Amino acid sequence: MRLGELLGKIGTCVACISITGLCDEYRDGLETLLKEEWYKPCRNRTVRGISIIGFDEYSFELSIEI
Repeated sequence: MRLGELLGKIGTCVACISITGLCDEYRDGLETLLKEEWYKPCRNRTVRGISIIGFDEYSFELSIEI
């Protein structure tokens, strides 16, 4: 699966998002992330793995390895 395909399937994301080498703990929302300068040239990169990390009962991170 490609990065763009994965992010297109997520819909609304309430967790912070980290993408290997691109962003760490991004909290400005998925729609804003898709407008970042680095996104367009990287959207076709292959996703190697995903993890959901829970820090406590209210804070989660979606970690995407590409």
